[in-house]
Amino acid sequence: MEAEKQVPREGEMYCTSCGAIIKKEAEICVHCGVRVRRGVVSKTEGGPTAKPLVGGIFGVITGVAPLIAGIVLISVGATANGGVDGAEWAPIGIGILLLALGIVTIVGSSYAIMRKNFPLAVVGGVCSVFSMCPLGIAALILIAISSKEFYPLEEA
Repeated sequence: MEAEKQVPREGEMYCTSCGAIIKKEAEICVHCGVRVRRGVVSKTEGGPTAKPLVGGIFGVITGVAPLIAGIVLISVGATANGGVDGAEWAPIGIGILLLALGIVTIVGSSYAIMRKNFPLAVVGGVCSVFSMCPLGIAALILIAISSKEFYPLEEA
């Protein structure tokens, strides 16, 4: 193969997957189609910031409140007198919804902290708005404006 014998010139590099010579600015190899630049932020964009980290931390904090409230409501509903078989179903249903909201908020916000899977991080930010409005809004804004700092989704 002749491509293996060639040496990259100024502004070129080897593809990390197939070894073909490609331009340094390339994000995807034109020969094999594999993404060669993962989460690289150019110097003109200012480099990585603390926005996804802070937004993720805010999101995790806002996810704890519905998580705890959900556990309490499920416990109260399950131990209450009355209802069907001694359980109050309204607090249990609301508790399950709050528990799910808290889990999605914490998981999505954790992805924001790791700068992985931007769509799931945004879902965590949106759920954080429903969890605790002022801090949740800040979390969502910080996650949304830092979209270019996330690593791309892995190709299947």
